[in-house]
Amino acid sequence: MAILSKIREKTSILILIVGLALLAFVVNPKDIYDFFTSKKGNSVGSIDGETISRTEMGQAVEAYKAGRQGVSQTQAVDAVWNSLVSEKIYAKQLKEAGIVIGENDVWKAIVNMPAVQQSPLFKNEAGLFNEEKLKEYIANLQSDAKNGNSAGWYNWLNTERNVKQSLERTEYNNLVKSIIGASIEEGKRKYYFENTKMNADYVYVPYSSIKDEEVSVTDADIQAYISAHAAQYQVGNGRDIEYVKFDIKPSAEDIKNINAKVAGFINELKETKDSDISLFVNETSDINYNDNLLYKSQVPSAVADTIFNLPLNGVYGPYDDAGYSKISKVVAIEDVPEVKSSHILIAYEGAQRANPDVTRTKEEAEKEAQKVLAEAKKRDADFAALAMKYSDGPSANKGGDLGWNKDGVMVPAFNDFTFDEKNKVGTIDLVETPFGFHVIKIDDRKAEKAIKLATIALTIEPSEETENKIFEDAELFASKVSENGNFDEIAKEKGFKVNPADGLDIINDNVPGLGSQRLIVNWAFNEDTNIGATNRFDVEKGYVVVKLSGITEKGLAKASSVASEVRPIVMKEKKAELLKAKMNGATLEEIASSNGVTVKKVAAVTCASPAISGVGTEPAVVGAMSTAKLDQVFSNVVGEKGVFAFKVTKREEPADIKNYTSYTDQETKKLQARTGQIFNALKETSNVEDNREALYK
Repeated sequence: MAILSKIREKTSILILIVGLALLAFVVNPKDIYDFFTSKKGNSVGSIDGETISRTEMGQAVEAYKAGRQGVSQTQAVDAVWNSLVSEKIYAKQLKEAGIVIGENDVWKAIVNMPAVQQSPLFKNEAGLFNEEKLKEYIANLQSDAKNGNSAGWYNWLNTERNVKQSLERTEYNNLVKSIIGASIEEGKRKYYFENTKMNADYVYVPYSSIKDEEVSVTDADIQAYISAHAAQYQVGNGRDIEYVKFDIKPSAEDIKNINAKVAGFINELKETKDSDISLFVNETSDINYNDNLLYKSQVPSAVADTIFNLPLNGVYGPYDDAGYSKISKVVAIEDVPEVKSSHILIAYEGAQRANPDVTRTKEEAEKEAQKVLAEAKKRDADFAALAMKYSDGPSANKGGDLGWNKDGVMVPAFNDFTFDEKNKVGTIDLVETPFGFHVIKIDDRKAEKAIKLATIALTIEPSEETENKIFEDAELFASKVSENGNFDEIAKEKGFKVNPADGLDIINDNVPGLGSQRLIVNWAFNEDTNIGATNRFDVEKGYVVVKLSGITEKGLAKASSVASEVRPIVMKEKKAELLKAKMNGATLEEIASSNGVTVKKVAAVTCASPAISGVGTEPAVVGAMSTAKLDQVFSNVVGEKGVFAFKVTKREEPADIKNYTSYTDQETKKLQARTGQIFNALKETSNVEDNREALYK
């Protein structure tokens, strides 16, 4: 696609400059210096030996952020990294598979996107999509970028990149999917697996028969389990902190003073004429005058009953609401009509929102509607049943019920009919709208009380004295813990709440309970910050005093960090060993007797439904039953809920069937559904080196 090549000319320098400027916000000056002097190299990572440079990263981050409001720098870096990893992993696979996604493929995909086809920007005078207008639009974006307005251009580059990645993923996944399938033999095996029934006698000794306190699980046991399952318990560099937050919020005295100030406007609000009320409110209040009628549900629930019982010109307040101290005057009271109606929509081809399967013409629709209208007007007609039978509208399954609606909600013709007071409750008639022909029934009418309020609201905010005191409290606490290091003791003494935030990640600026806090994360990971170090930080609407409480090194997790997860697993394993040692005896009766339980029976259990009555789902146990020799005792079978011994007394295989195609198809679909896991599998087998941490140190 020549146009894409043209509009990229001479933009690399601009993108490089913007990309470097972008990275300056997430790295310190020393990193920028190291970048140019090559002390750390020009890499943020690699995939199978292919380097991702800082330049490439910077360009991609800038493109990602274009048009995305509220995305933090670290969020953008994280998203871009994942995208680049995906892109390069798939690029390698596509190359090996001989699949090429070219510029022309990307361009065709973009041109055929509904958002592009339907955009007024790319339509000609006849209202049809014009490819040349799209090319002109892109060229203008590039021109704007040269003149300093690069957001649109980067947004376009990001769109193009995403489309290409989507095409690559789809093409590769479809290729893999096309070669995945199950054989007839596998379909047959599935048939037998699901339908072979087993009867068995069994002995079950639950893990709960051994109390937890009778089993000793040490840190060494937990660490041994972690080591044995090392791949599952790898961790990155992490930091644990504790913090005390000092919120800048108004004191009780501040609230009292603001309420008094608001109360001082009561008499003036009472005496102000209706013609001057909006001007008075706008000059006095922190919230402008609202001239709309309000229903009870739109007034703060805590005061709604009181305010709705006020007479005309009555005043209530001060009251607190959503951070404001308020007084309100009732300046109007009205009864607003509402109508409950039902309808039967007869749509036609070309009508607004008509379903694709509606093929009748407008004339045929009107004729059909007249027929339905006649049926609906019969004395014994069931309107709801007719709606369910004939209506093309989404309310058909509710008998055409549209519920209660206020004036102006429905389309004009529908609205005019239902709110015409001449149409009494029970009236049924035909109305045409852009959606088709409606057979409408007026089910009920009512009026709901609504009021208009003149409200003076002043923001409840802390005074300067309060802000100073909070700052002093934070400073004093920070000073004391800095002197003697007794963070928790001093916090307890002062009545301050200590909040833990474990597992901070250097490439994620989120601190649990505080939100995005890059400064705190950088401090915690600074090589000069040792365990026990403290510092004070400014945060939105407050201050925090932070203590570094723990450091986790990259590698195998420590027992203390995953003990809550691993301890129950190890305890279960230890209980299983204790129970297996008690499974003594040559017969089920002897084994049951030695454990103080009885022999039980299970009938017609299958591997597809491995539920044992009175125990629960036990796939491993039932799986063992499926291959066990008949009438032979098997013991020490470890299950989900306990340890088993069993003897299969009967195995009933299903009758052969002529065709196993349906089971083969089920297996094929099951296998093909796993194509969504392809990327994770490819990533696990790829050599991904993530050096993004260097950007933040």
